[in-house]
Amino acid sequence: MKAVTNRRSRLLPPNMQSQRSSLSLVALVALGVVVPADALPELSIRLDGNRKAAMHFTGRLLGNRRLTDPFEPVHGVFGSYDLAPQALPQFFRSVDSIVESEALANTPDGVVVWGRAKNRWIRLPGAISLRQEGIPNLPQYFSTLHTADLAGDKNLEVFARGPFGVVAWTYDIAKRKWARLPGEIPWSDELGWGQEAYYSTIQAADVAGDAKDEILARGAGGIDVWNWDLANNRWRHLPGGGMMPDAAGYGSPVYYSTIQTADITGDSKNELFCRNSRGVEMWRYDDATGAWVDLPSLPDFTDVDGWAAPEFYVTMQAADFVGDDKREVFCRSSTGLTCYQFDSAANVWVGLPSFKGLRSDQGWGLPRYYLTITTADVWGDSKAEVIARGEAGVYAIRFDPTNNAWEVLPGGIPWGDSQGWGSAAQYSTIQAADITGDGKQEILGRSTSGLEAYQRVGDDWMRLNLLDSMSDADSFGDAKFYSTIQVKDVISVEMEPGQPPCSDGTVSGTDAHWACKDGYWTLLQTSRWMCPGQPQKTIETVLFVSAEICE
Repeated sequence: MKAVTNRRSRLLPPNMQSQRSSLSLVALVALGVVVPADALPELSIRLDGNRKAAMHFTGRLLGNRRLTDPFEPVHGVFGSYDLAPQALPQFFRSVDSIVESEALANTPDGVVVWGRAKNRWIRLPGAISLRQEGIPNLPQYFSTLHTADLAGDKNLEVFARGPFGVVAWTYDIAKRKWARLPGEIPWSDELGWGQEAYYSTIQAADVAGDAKDEILARGAGGIDVWNWDLANNRWRHLPGGGMMPDAAGYGSPVYYSTIQTADITGDSKNELFCRNSRGVEMWRYDDATGAWVDLPSLPDFTDVDGWAAPEFYVTMQAADFVGDDKREVFCRSSTGLTCYQFDSAANVWVGLPSFKGLRSDQGWGLPRYYLTITTADVWGDSKAEVIARGEAGVYAIRFDPTNNAWEVLPGGIPWGDSQGWGSAAQYSTIQAADITGDGKQEILGRSTSGLEAYQRVGDDWMRLNLLDSMSDADSFGDAKFYSTIQVKDVISVEMEPGQPPCSDGTVSGTDAHWACKDGYWTLLQTSRWMCPGQPQKTIETVLFVSAEICE
């Protein structure tokens, strides 16, 4: 993940003294959970012989990084800086972080987010009441609940369609509640957006390449795209669009249900692609001209070859199996998985070897199996595995680009039919996310007891803690709740950058300490700089501001 600057950065102050649970930063901040004093990071700046400075930490590092055992001291570099002339753009640079995902879902209390503790899940304060927003608990509304990074700050907004259009909310860490963004996207019932052929295509992706997500969907007239204008605090309609209209036959679910986005070409922008009777069409958005550009189509997955059957076309998706930052498009057929990669240099589609498992004669033509086909990076090596649930449980299938062959990983997750996972309330919730902050994705799914999670360890799977708030007893056996479960990195936190007084000075007396500043516990770093020909300067930099009030 690229480093970002976030002025909502938070860390816990020293007045929080009783609880020893190791929470992710977002959960700590939002909940005001008590942290022992010995868990606070001790920071210092040190110079080595090559005139490089590094902020070191001792003790537990709190933040969107993997937390260590609270009783085991750790030592490491938080960030390093070259003090040579003209080589230092910032004294404190934002650092890449390993993020942990949160769980989000519509509940009887509204839309709720849970942050993960080291040994348990904890509900974050605040909920989005769809009822108070005038959004009924009906499929044409709750099924459109999604997340998107509308501001480009790595914090996800939540959005959903109501009778009047699409609205969005952002989480205010300081106030610990969700705030609605002004206005709405006019995809209202009055304009026909209550039809499944339209509302079911609502999704978010960065198609403009500006590190901010756009919200797009297919209406009667074709593709319609909007984004959030942060400077003017309003929704903005993007020019272009109009592909895939009803008049061209895209009002059929065999086509519109395959509309999706992914970076197929490796240009760091998401392309839009969709299946039609002739194969797969693909477009790229040109932000400079405000127009969609046709890219070469994939002449496979056609109707004449049998791909119009739901057990095939609904499995079409994209993932990076090779590890080259480009997504391959794949789909299940009666004889296994068919996969294609786009060759950007030659501007053509190239087939990868097929996987001969997941065949219809093995039972994979049943919805309770083929609807679970998804992907996850369970090893953290930037290559995706195919994840699928069969009669006996969940398996992972890996493509080896060196040997140009597929292999089934040993071991399986015990979510078989005999364990009750043949019900849509269970199998339809299977998904992947990194909830431990180790850069690897875990596999999650809801059982009758709650949200379960399994982590790949060696040649098998290890079960993690249960989120029991998503049990049948909590009404999550109802589709309006279980179908909205999403595990995403909803809230990210980064360090605030600062500028040194000179690029060729010396630093002494640097320390980091908690102080009451402007009514909030604040982690400050102070350092004394000696710049050539200048008096000594004491520089104070705010590292983190907590949400805890002080006097």
